[in-house]
Amino acid sequence: MFSISVGLQTYVDKISDWLRGLAAMAPNIILAIIIIVLAIFIGKGVRKIAISGLPRVSHNRAVHRLIAGTLYVIVILAGIFLALNVLNLDKTVTSLLAGVGIVGIALGFAFQDIASNFIAGIILAVQKPFRVGDLIDTNTHFGKVQTITLRTTTIRTNDGLDVLIPNADIIGNPMVNFTKHDERRIEFTVGVAYDSDLEKVRKVTEKSIEGSEELLPDRDIDVFFTGFGDSSIDLIIRFWIPISDQGEYLRVRSIMIQKLKKAYDANDITIPFPIRTIEMNT
Repeated sequence: MFSISVGLQTYVDKISDWLRGLAAMAPNIILAIIIIVLAIFIGKGVRKIAISGLPRVSHNRAVHRLIAGTLYVIVILAGIFLALNVLNLDKTVTSLLAGVGIVGIALGFAFQDIASNFIAGIILAVQKPFRVGDLIDTNTHFGKVQTITLRTTTIRTNDGLDVLIPNADIIGNPMVNFTKHDERRIEFTVGVAYDSDLEKVRKVTEKSIEGSEELLPDRDIDVFFTGFGDSSIDLIIRFWIPISDQGEYLRVRSIMIQKLKKAYDANDITIPFPIRTIEMNT
């Protein structure tokens, strides 16, 4: 009977001590709750400001949601850590920070490629080197941009194939955007016979191309003789067109080559065949 009374008294004492400690901690607990509530309200405000302000920098809604959500979580976590510190749970805060650091390192190694593509997607959304519908060359693939996400960019090649390219590959390699400007230069080379009148060749070449409706009127036509080939004198022709579409580019290029060949034939300018000399020992 005596032992039971002693045991009950022990539990009562412990509960009393716990209640006294709780009463003593009541101001800190209330303050911690207020800090967390304020953190929630501040986080929502920061998220709202971010969502309304980010469209000035980027038009990618996925990036807006990501950044706004990240800022909201950071504010909430800061409030939780501060509340734990108010409750004198410093060791808990230290353990949580250490755990977050270890988990972050582990996840960083495990999802390194995903993270790099993710960050590259954010960079693409902010810098906007190309948009949906642009014609680009990523150094490995050539085609029109179909979709841009935070991890991959999809382009449609001239063969009608959709290719998903990791954003990190686009950021880390040279990329050409053919639609960035509404004009493009066409360039091709041709060779004329060695006995040709080069001044006549230059004038005929320029006249065959100039005046075409496909050309930019404020751009010059360049004709340069580039060297002495094996069987011809080589020249390069350059001119500009107000076109960025690849199919139209190839069509205009084909038309100009046909015009040039017709003009050469009409003016007795020869485009020689390659000449090979074969010696046979008898």
